[in-house]
Amino acid sequence: MMRKYHVRFGGGLSQQYHQPWWQLGGSLPYPGADYEQLFGELAKYGANVVLATQTLAHLDRLTDSQRTRDLRAAVFSNLDGLFAFHTSAEDAAYLAEELGGGLETQDLLELGYFQAYARLADSRTGEQLPTFSVQLDQPPRPDTALAASLARYSAERYGRDALDVELDLQSALDRIRGPRKSGDAEETDGSAQPEPAVPDSGTPTPDGVVAGGEVPAP
Repeated sequence: MMRKYHVRFGGGLSQQYHQPWWQLGGSLPYPGADYEQLFGELAKYGANVVLATQTLAHLDRLTDSQRTRDLRAAVFSNLDGLFAFHTSAEDAAYLAEELGGGLETQDLLELGYFQAYARLADSRTGEQLPTFSVQLDQPPRPDTALAASLARYSAERYGRDALDVELDLQSALDRIRGPRKSGDAEETDGSAQPEPAVPDSGTPTPDGVVAGGEVPAP
Protein backbone atom coordinates (compact mmCIF):
# COMPACT_ATOMS: atom_id res chain seq x y z
CA MET A 1 0.00 0.00 0.00
CA MET A 2 1.41 3.39 -0.98
CA ARG A 3 2.16 5.83 1.80
CA LYS A 4 0.28 9.14 1.85
CA TYR A 5 1.53 12.32 3.49
CA HIS A 6 0.08 15.75 4.19
CA VAL A 7 2.84 18.30 3.70
CA ARG A 8 3.09 21.94 4.76
CA PHE A 9 5.97 23.87 3.20
CA GLY A 10 7.26 27.10 4.67
CA GLY A 11 10.15 28.82 6.38
CA GLY A 12 12.73 28.00 3.70
CA LEU A 13 15.58 25.57 4.05
CA SER A 14 16.88 24.55 7.44
CA GLN A 15 19.94 26.42 8.69
CA GLN A 16 21.88 23.16 8.78
CA TYR A 17 22.14 23.14 4.97
CA HIS A 18 25.11 25.16 3.75
CA GLN A 19 25.39 23.70 0.24
CA PRO A 20 24.75 25.99 -2.75
CA TRP A 21 21.34 25.74 -4.43
CA TRP A 22 20.24 26.74 -7.92
CA GLN A 23 16.61 27.06 -8.92
CA LEU A 24 15.74 26.64 -12.60
CA GLY A 25 12.19 27.01 -13.85
CA GLY A 26 10.12 26.62 -16.98
CA SER A 27 12.18 26.73 -20.13
CA LEU A 28 15.76 26.73 -18.90
CA PRO A 29 16.81 30.39 -18.89
CA TYR A 30 20.29 30.04 -20.45
CA PRO A 31 20.14 27.71 -23.49
CA GLY A 32 23.89 28.06 -24.04
CA ALA A 33 24.79 26.77 -20.57
CA ASP A 34 26.21 23.26 -20.25
CA TYR A 35 23.47 21.83 -18.05
CA GLU A 36 24.56 18.27 -18.80
CA GLN A 37 27.93 18.88 -17.16
CA LEU A 38 26.30 20.79 -14.30
CA PHE A 39 23.92 17.95 -13.46
CA GLY A 40 26.64 15.33 -13.86
CA GLU A 41 29.03 17.04 -11.42
CA LEU A 42 26.68 18.21 -8.66
CA ALA A 43 28.07 15.67 -6.20
CA LYS A 44 31.64 16.79 -6.89
CA TYR A 45 30.83 20.35 -5.85
CA GLY A 46 28.30 19.47 -3.14
CA ALA A 47 25.66 21.52 -4.96
CA ASN A 48 21.93 21.09 -5.56
CA VAL A 49 19.58 22.09 -8.37
CA VAL A 50 15.80 22.46 -8.15
CA LEU A 51 14.30 22.18 -11.64
CA ALA A 52 10.59 22.87 -12.26
CA THR A 53 8.95 22.55 -15.66
CA GLN A 54 5.39 22.24 -16.94
CA THR A 55 6.32 19.71 -19.59
CA LEU A 56 9.23 17.39 -20.29
CA ALA A 57 9.17 18.62 -23.88
CA HIS A 58 11.08 21.71 -22.72
CA LEU A 59 14.02 19.44 -21.96
CA ASP A 60 13.86 17.87 -25.42
CA ARG A 61 13.68 21.14 -27.34
CA LEU A 62 16.77 22.77 -25.86
CA THR A 63 19.18 22.65 -28.78
CA ASP A 64 22.10 24.67 -30.09
CA SER A 65 23.64 25.16 -33.52
CA GLN A 66 26.21 22.35 -33.15
CA ARG A 67 24.25 19.49 -31.59
CA THR A 68 20.95 18.20 -30.34
CA ARG A 69 21.11 17.84 -26.57
CA ASP A 70 19.76 14.90 -24.59
CA LEU A 71 19.00 16.99 -21.54
CA ARG A 72 16.16 14.78 -20.34
CA ALA A 73 18.54 11.85 -19.86
CA ALA A 74 21.00 14.07 -17.98
CA VAL A 75 18.27 15.22 -15.60
CA PHE A 76 16.75 11.84 -14.81
CA SER A 77 20.13 10.14 -14.49
CA ASN A 78 21.06 12.46 -11.62
CA LEU A 79 17.77 12.73 -9.73
CA ASP A 80 17.66 12.51 -5.95
CA GLY A 81 14.05 13.64 -5.74
CA LEU A 82 11.08 13.80 -8.10
CA PHE A 83 7.68 15.43 -7.57
CA ALA A 84 5.07 14.84 -10.28
CA PHE A 85 1.81 16.77 -10.39
CA HIS A 86 -1.06 16.47 -12.86
CA THR A 87 0.41 16.41 -16.34
CA SER A 88 -0.23 15.33 -19.92
CA ALA A 89 -0.72 11.71 -20.90
CA GLU A 90 2.63 11.67 -22.72
CA ASP A 91 4.55 12.95 -19.68
CA ALA A 92 2.53 10.79 -17.29
CA ALA A 93 3.58 7.63 -19.13
CA TYR A 94 7.24 8.58 -18.75
CA LEU A 95 6.96 9.75 -15.14
CA ALA A 96 5.05 6.68 -14.00
CA GLU A 97 8.07 4.55 -14.94
CA GLU A 98 10.46 6.94 -13.21
CA LEU A 99 8.42 7.03 -10.01
CA GLY A 100 7.91 3.28 -9.83
CA GLY A 101 5.99 1.90 -6.88
CA GLY A 102 3.40 0.30 -9.12
CA LEU A 103 2.13 3.64 -10.40
CA GLU A 104 0.31 3.73 -13.71
CA THR A 105 -0.22 6.53 -16.18
CA GLN A 106 -3.83 6.96 -15.09
CA ASP A 107 -2.75 7.58 -11.48
CA LEU A 108 -0.95 10.73 -12.54
CA LEU A 109 -3.74 11.83 -14.86
CA GLU A 110 -6.25 11.65 -12.00
CA LEU A 111 -4.30 13.88 -9.61
CA GLY A 112 -6.27 16.87 -8.30
CA TYR A 113 -5.18 20.33 -7.23
CA PHE A 114 -2.28 20.39 -4.73
CA GLN A 115 -1.71 16.65 -5.11
CA ALA A 116 1.46 14.94 -6.28
CA TYR A 117 3.45 11.72 -6.24
CA ALA A 118 7.00 11.90 -4.96
CA ARG A 119 10.14 9.79 -4.97
CA LEU A 120 12.99 10.87 -2.71
CA ALA A 121 16.41 9.56 -1.76
CA ASP A 122 17.71 9.17 1.79
CA SER A 123 20.27 11.98 2.14
CA ARG A 124 22.41 9.83 4.48
CA THR A 125 22.67 6.65 2.44
CA GLY A 126 21.47 7.65 -1.05
CA GLU A 127 18.88 4.84 -0.91
CA GLN A 128 15.74 5.51 -2.94
CA LEU A 129 12.72 5.58 -0.62
CA PRO A 130 9.37 4.09 -1.68
CA THR A 131 7.18 6.34 -3.80
CA PHE A 132 4.44 8.12 -1.85
CA SER A 133 1.59 10.53 -2.50
CA VAL A 134 1.50 14.10 -1.23
CA GLN A 135 -1.38 16.43 -0.36
CA LEU A 136 -0.19 20.04 -0.19
CA ASP A 137 -1.84 22.83 1.78
CA GLN A 138 -3.71 25.33 -0.36
CA PRO A 139 -1.98 28.71 -0.66
CA PRO A 140 -3.30 31.45 1.65
CA ARG A 141 -6.00 33.75 0.33
CA PRO A 142 -4.55 36.89 -1.23
CA ASP A 143 -4.86 40.16 0.69
CA THR A 144 -6.17 42.47 -2.04
CA ALA A 145 -6.01 45.55 0.18
CA LEU A 146 -2.34 44.90 0.95
CA ALA A 147 -1.59 44.29 -2.75
CA ALA A 148 -3.23 47.59 -3.71
CA SER A 149 -1.34 49.43 -0.97
CA LEU A 150 2.00 47.99 -2.10
CA ALA A 151 1.27 48.86 -5.74
CA ARG A 152 0.38 52.44 -4.78
CA TYR A 153 3.48 52.81 -2.61
CA SER A 154 5.71 51.42 -5.38
CA ALA A 155 4.21 53.80 -7.95
CA GLU A 156 4.68 56.79 -5.64
CA ARG A 157 8.27 55.92 -4.85
CA TYR A 158 9.58 54.51 -8.14
CA GLY A 159 7.02 55.56 -10.75
CA ARG A 160 7.62 58.24 -13.39
CA ASP A 161 5.32 60.37 -15.48
CA ALA A 162 4.27 58.49 -18.62
CA LEU A 163 5.21 61.41 -20.87
CA ASP A 164 8.76 61.53 -19.44
CA VAL A 165 9.17 57.81 -20.07
CA GLU A 166 7.90 58.12 -23.67
CA LEU A 167 10.27 61.02 -24.39
CA ASP A 168 13.21 59.05 -22.95
CA LEU A 169 12.33 56.12 -25.21
CA GLN A 170 12.18 58.36 -28.25
CA SER A 171 15.53 59.92 -27.32
CA ALA A 172 17.09 56.45 -27.01
CA LEU A 173 15.70 55.46 -30.43
CA ASP A 174 17.16 58.61 -31.95
CA ARG A 175 20.59 57.72 -30.55
CA ILE A 176 20.31 54.23 -32.01
CA ARG A 177 19.35 55.56 -35.45
CA GLY A 178 22.22 58.02 -35.36
CA PRO A 179 22.41 61.37 -37.19
CA ARG A 180 20.35 61.74 -40.34
CA LYS A 181 22.12 61.70 -43.68
CA SER A 182 22.10 64.86 -45.77
CA GLY A 183 19.98 63.22 -48.47
CA ASP A 184 17.36 62.20 -45.93
CA ALA A 185 17.30 65.72 -44.53
CA GLU A 186 16.74 67.21 -48.01
CA GLU A 187 13.90 64.79 -48.72
CA THR A 188 12.34 65.67 -45.41
CA ASP A 189 12.64 69.42 -46.12
CA GLY A 190 11.03 69.03 -49.53
CA SER A 191 8.12 66.92 -48.42
CA ALA A 192 4.83 68.10 -47.08
CA GLN A 193 4.92 69.68 -43.67
CA PRO A 194 3.62 67.47 -40.84
CA GLU A 195 0.24 68.29 -39.46
CA PRO A 196 0.38 69.88 -36.00
CA ALA A 197 -0.93 67.83 -33.12
CA VAL A 198 -3.98 68.85 -31.18
CA PRO A 199 -2.81 70.84 -28.13
CA ASP A 200 -2.53 68.88 -24.86
CA SER A 201 -3.56 65.64 -26.56
CA GLY A 202 -0.23 63.83 -26.56
CA THR A 203 -0.80 62.86 -30.19
CA PRO A 204 2.30 61.54 -32.04
CA THR A 205 3.23 63.69 -35.04
CA PRO A 206 4.36 62.07 -38.34
CA ASP A 207 8.04 62.36 -37.43
CA GLY A 208 7.49 60.28 -34.27
CA VAL A 209 7.69 63.07 -31.67
CA VAL A 210 4.99 63.24 -29.03
CA ALA A 211 3.31 66.62 -28.90
CA GLY A 212 1.08 67.74 -26.10
CA GLY A 213 0.91 67.23 -22.38
CA GLU A 214 -0.33 63.62 -22.26
CA VAL A 215 0.63 60.31 -23.79
CA PRO A 216 -2.31 58.72 -25.66
CA ALA A 217 -3.66 55.50 -24.21
CA PRO A 218 -2.49 52.37 -26.09
